[in-house]
Amino acid sequence: MTVVVVLSQTLRQKEAGQFLYSVDGEEKAVITQFQSTLDAGEFPPDTKFLSWSPDPKPPPSARTASFLSRVKTWVRGGSSIGLRIDRWLRSTEWRLRYLDRVITVFESRRDPEWDFGNSNLNQVLESCFRDDNGGEVVVFDLFDLPAALSFAEGRPCRVTVR
Repeated sequence: MTVVVVLSQTLRQKEAGQFLYSVDGEEKAVITQFQSTLDAGEFPPDTKFLSWSPDPKPPPSARTASFLSRVKTWVRGGSSIGLRIDRWLRSTEWRLRYLDRVITVFESRRDPEWDFGNSNLNQVLESCFRDDNGGEVVVFDLFDLPAALSFAEGRPCRVTVR
C-alpha cells in the first residue's frame, strides 16, 4: 500500500514527517510544489519526494500594468521619497494582481463546468498510484482536497485530511 502526503505549505513538514514515521512498512511519498525548501531530515529515509508545478499566476490586466510601469519610471527619478513610493507601488501591484485573480475566479464560476481540481497534482498522483491497487492520500492543506478527491473518485484509494 502506498501512502502519499500532499504538502502545499512547507510549514507543515514536521507534522507530515511525524505522520510518515508512524506509518509502518508501506511505500511513502511526499508531493509538494516547494521541494527545494523541504528538510529531508524530517522524513523517513525511504521517502520519495515528488514535485508539481502550480498553474502560472495570471498577469495583472494590461491597463493596470502599463499604468504602474509609467508611475514607476516617473518615481525612480532619484529621491528618497521616490524609493518609498516605489516600495508602496510594489505592494500595491501585488494587491492588484490578487484582485485581478479573484475577479477571474468569480467570472469563471459562472461557467457551469468549472473544475475545482488541479490537473498538475492529479498527474503526479497518477504516477504514484500507477501500478498499485490501493493506497492513501493524506492532504495537509484543504486547498488540495478537491484535487485529491477528484483523483480518488472511482479508485480504491482513501483520502484523509490531517
